[in-house]
Amino acid sequence: MSDHMATTRIKRELSKMNRSNEHGELAYRVEIIGDTYSELTGKIAGPSGTPYEGGIFSLKIDVPKNYPFCPPKVQFMTNVWHPNISEIGTIDANILKDQWSPAMSLSNLFLSLQLLMTTPAENYCMGNVTAFKQYRCNKTLFNQTTEYWTSAYAGGPNKNIDFDEKVQRLVDMGTQCDNARKILAIVDWSLEAAILIVSKNLA
Repeated sequence: MSDHMATTRIKRELSKMNRSNEHGELAYRVEIIGDTYSELTGKIAGPSGTPYEGGIFSLKIDVPKNYPFCPPKVQFMTNVWHPNISEIGTIDANILKDQWSPAMSLSNLFLSLQLLMTTPAENYCMGNVTAFKQYRCNKTLFNQTTEYWTSAYAGGPNKNIDFDEKVQRLVDMGTQCDNARKILAIVDWSLEAAILIVSKNLA
């Protein structure tokens, strides 16, 4: 497919998506970067009834020249706590690999991402290993961590002041805020264990 045909397809999809979002709450939105339709930015709302609810997550979308015969490359630019999304935002989802088809669209992609946020894939992990273990072994703690990440990075409601206080303790020791959150998540929010790790790193 030529660049022109790919661009025509993307224009048609964006027009349809924008019309569907005109009279409803934001579920997802896509905009072009500059004058090209090969680089897009997207926003996706955290699904209702999940720990991501209330958050708005930003995405980077690169459209290949042979779209829609090949899937777009999508990356979360907002930090998100999810078993199938890595720390740098890469997404381990079948729709972005072998389950993509030319009949699919950006709308299908966004709906699939919302479904992935609602129901992570439990049978494999190519994303965030720590989040994956939490999801498999301690759903309550996973939900608390996810809600905290959604609050800290995606504008969701803050439901855990205790986590804030633990992060601040590590920040007061000289740790960057993002690193403090990661360390605490790795040790299941045990402040004592996190302090030991920070102390060794600073020694």
